[in-house]
Amino acid sequence: MGAWKLGAIVAPLNPIYTEHELEGPLREHGIETVVTLTRFYQRVKNVQPRAGVRRVIATSIKGIFSPLLRVLFTMLREKKDGDRIALKPGDSDFAHLLRVNRGRRPRTEAPAPEDNAVLLMSGGTTGTPKGVLGTHGAYVIAGTQLKAWNASALRGADDVIFLPLPMFHVYGNWACRR
Repeated sequence: MGAWKLGAIVAPLNPIYTEHELEGPLREHGIETVVTLTRFYQRVKNVQPRAGVRRVIATSIKGIFSPLLRVLFTMLREKKDGDRIALKPGDSDFAHLLRVNRGRRPRTEAPAPEDNAVLLMSGGTTGTPKGVLGTHGAYVIAGTQLKAWNASALRGADDVIFLPLPMFHVYGNWACRR
């Protein structure tokens, strides 16, 4: 949502893509900025020169943990699981960017319905992922349809739906953004 407020097109990719699988979409679609978990940082860095990525922003999973879990993760898992990294020159830490930009306002103009919002990979019938663009208008329509469809089963705003779907998959991407 924040990327859209900045006017960016979001291109969620499968985090377990191999370097080869990651390189194609990044290069072919001119993706300029990658936000990645620290455990996948080195994979992105290996692909960056061949893919033309300009900016890499790393974020740690422990940022969402409770204080106790954060301490335990740091002591027991962070280094072992590859989450403790040293950023290369020119790369950014997501938490730091949030801190130094706190209070700044993103662009004020709302995107138009025909503006591109998302680039999703679709294997279609060939199995080879190709980028498919979705617009802000399509997301609004899909969200409105989902809300209407769910209205018959839900009791209101306090209901919760559990959708164990990956955010890089088309259904998980639009259905979970309600």
